[in-house]
Amino acid sequence: MAIDPNAVPKHETVMDVTAEQIARTYAEAFLGAVAGDPQRGEWVEQLEAIERDAIRPHPEFAEAIRSAFVSQEDRIAMLERVFGGRVGEPVLNLLRVMSRHNRAELIGAASRHVRKIYDEEQGRRRVEISVAHQLSPELQEEIVGGVRSRFGFEPVVSVTVDPSLVAGIVLRVGDTVYDGSVSNAFRKAHQAIVQHVIQRIEDNPMHFLSEAASNH
Repeated sequence: MAIDPNAVPKHETVMDVTAEQIARTYAEAFLGAVAGDPQRGEWVEQLEAIERDAIRPHPEFAEAIRSAFVSQEDRIAMLERVFGGRVGEPVLNLLRVMSRHNRAELIGAASRHVRKIYDEEQGRRRVEISVAHQLSPELQEEIVGGVRSRFGFEPVVSVTVDPSLVAGIVLRVGDTVYDGSVSNAFRKAHQAIVQHVIQRIEDNPMHFLSEAASNH
């Protein structure tokens, strides 16, 4: 089943819609077009591979398939030369539709939305873990088990090492961030001190000014 060109936004009618919303619309149209296809998971992986292996590491190629100086026919022909026979027809059709609507720059974002929606359909959700130091396999599995038990879904985990966190852990589940890092504790303590000083000034500005003068 092909993507209906009328089911996705055209370039000239989306001035008030964000790029992420447009990318999600393409993702939903793509997944709807392959609903019931036994190779649906494979198409999702192929779309991810295009973004990961062709577009992200080769900015000159990404620029060529979206350039206003390259005709629409030449852009589509380029996509077919590069990906024809290497990816499934549903994936290639999505690339054609996005190129035809001058939205090739959103292929990467659409790919990420496809993966997110597909994982949620399968009872999986992305969980981003940020830590100050590399996790041991045992500790990572313990964290994953805790997330699975707490939220009731199968987490698909990515781990980032960020030394600025000092210690502790930051979890991002969807749009919600759970920050248990030491750096966050320091930041909250600093904010509390600043807020306390501001409150003192607001409650009794003359007293605060007299205290400040006596210290000089």
